[in-house]
Amino acid sequence: MFPDVPIRAPLAMMRGVSALDVIARQALSQEDSPYGAVGVLHSGSDLNAWWIWKDGEEVDPTLSVTDRDDLLYVVRGSLRLELEGREPVVLVPASCS
Repeated sequence: MFPDVPIRAPLAMMRGVSALDVIARQALSQEDSPYGAVGVLHSGSDLNAWWIWKDGEEVDPTLSVTDRDDLLYVVRGSLRLELEGREPVVLVPASCS
């Protein structure tokens, strides 16, 4: 986004950190189902991060409920987000909700 601005993080934050290629479906662990695949990128007390890979599969009929706020980031394709009490929204790459 800002090619001339270097990204720097304290060394303590970077220990044990490795990059994962989301497009290549790299993950710490992966679970496949008839509705797509989910890959875990990070699992911690403060944050859980995962990718969701759909390639024409049916929509999972179960409602997903979390006890904290989520960040959704679409890397490629689109995602129809349906929240209880709100109109559906289609998210596209680089949009957040």
